[in-house]
Amino acid sequence: MLTVLARDAALSAIVALLDRGSKAGELRVYNERSEPLAVAQLSVPAFATPRGGATVSNAIASAPIQTTGRATTFAFVDGDGHEVLTGDVGVPGSTANLIFPSVQWTKGEIAEFEPYHITMPE
Repeated sequence: MLTVLARDAALSAIVALLDRGSKAGELRVYNERSEPLAVAQLSVPAFATPRGGATVSNAIASAPIQTTGRATTFAFVDGDGHEVLTGDVGVPGSTANLIFPSVQWTKGEIAEFEPYHITMPE
């Protein structure tokens, strides 16, 4: 079992990866063909300092939806485009890692992002 100190250290190392690179990191949401539906810029730093084995993202900018489709997966990437965290997209009540009111997205609309929470398991 990891102590809180170890969990905070692990999270610090992971989220620090998002702040490296030539520009701010991004949150990318993809459709079923792995094409980007929206690309949102992360704050610098991307996440708050971990406390108690958990952290939360700082502000994630809204982003225009680039194409119509079904949101299925996402990736947090560093400023050079390297994936750091990935997962699936779903609606409330699902077991997805990133939740939106709807996974059907329409080109030209704006994607809004809630703060993203990460908890390091014990």
